[in-house]
Amino acid sequence: MIRVLVVGDGPRDWAMLPRLVETILAVDGKKPVVDAESRQWMRWHGGGRGYARKLYFAILQAIDAELAGLES
Repeated sequence: MIRVLVVGDGPRDWAMLPRLVETILAVDGKKPVVDAESRQWMRWHGGGRGYARKLYFAILQAIDAELAGLES
């Protein structure tokens, strides 16, 4: 199981992105199971203003939670 943080605009992103990652990471036709935590960009105030600062904050959050990756 791969644990990732999905940061997107809403429920459609949270539903689609983990499945997309499973498809991309498929080896020999076997898809890994992606367990995703979801957060919304618009509600993310801890990182400050601008995409770069929010992305950096999201990376720090994923590292702190010991997740395997970040999807945005």
